[in-house]
Amino acid sequence: MTPGHQADRSVLLQAMRTEATYIGCIGSRKKIAATNAFLMENGIPKEALTRIHAPIGLPIQAETPAEIAISVAAELILHRARHSKGEV
Repeated sequence: MTPGHQADRSVLLQAMRTEATYIGCIGSRKKIAATNAFLMENGIPKEALTRIHAPIGLPIQAETPAEIAISVAAELILHRARHSKGEV
């Protein structure tokens, strides 16, 4: 994402207007809740928010940047597999 919350919201709003089935977002639960509220206030339906994966990555208790990268890659692989099977 970007260095600031406002820019994150702008980027997410643009991403939500695409056909992307996976949109990842870094952030705390508080930031994610505020961002979701912003998106809905700007015309994004609540049910469409399921396309946003936040916080990004699988919950593998990653600590290092390499482990975080692996958790994100694993989530992308899982999403692709589910999407190709029509589960998404």
